[in-house]
Amino acid sequence: MLDHGFEGLLDGDKYEDLKRMYGIYGRVSAHKALCAAFKSYLKTVGGEIVGDVNKDDEMISCIISLKERMNKAVVELSLIHISEPT
Repeated sequence: MLDHGFEGLLDGDKYEDLKRMYGIYGRVSAHKALCAAFKSYLKTVGGEIVGDVNKDDEMISCIISLKERMNKAVVELSLIHISEPT
């Protein structure tokens, strides 16, 4: 699942789908793999934003937008993790 579709869920701000994925990965103790994919996504997208010399004027606003979207994803995923019974 991480190889096919995870980036699309993040790109499309599909928080409900990300919550389901987080829950599934939690059932098989694979949150570390999900975190690694998230980290890789941030590095790739952040690098693309910073490396696009044609959009230097938009770089700061794009980075801020990415940060806001990823913060929301982290909060959404954390809420489901916190609400899971121990």
